[in-house]
Amino acid sequence: MLVLEGHMPVHFEGVRFLLSAFTNIEMIEEPYMFIYVFCQNIEYQLDWALEYRDYIQIFNFEADLLARMMRDIGDYFLTESKRLLNKSPPNNPAAQHRLTWANEFFQRYSQIAKKINENGT
Repeated sequence: MLVLEGHMPVHFEGVRFLLSAFTNIEMIEEPYMFIYVFCQNIEYQLDWALEYRDYIQIFNFEADLLARMMRDIGDYFLTESKRLLNKSPPNNPAAQHRLTWANEFFQRYSQIAKKINENGT
């Protein structure tokens, strides 16, 4: 059960997240694909979800959602490391730290994606 105020802890395959429900979504002109929606049946969500198709990704399998989040977080850390290296002067220690995390998330993504492919979810 989702609550409209606050957040609820959720565990996806050993990874802890905080889940929140939003009622005041402000639309922007630029597509933004880092809003993840998890539901039991995507077909039941089509009425409202089509309006937000440029902003959300809908998942009905926990492993698929977790894999996508791992990949996106890895991409974020990689982008941040590049940004830090391009600063003047470059912030090499911080960039290295982000690259370490990017590698960790990409490794975890690969493991999850392999399991998904093996199980056919």
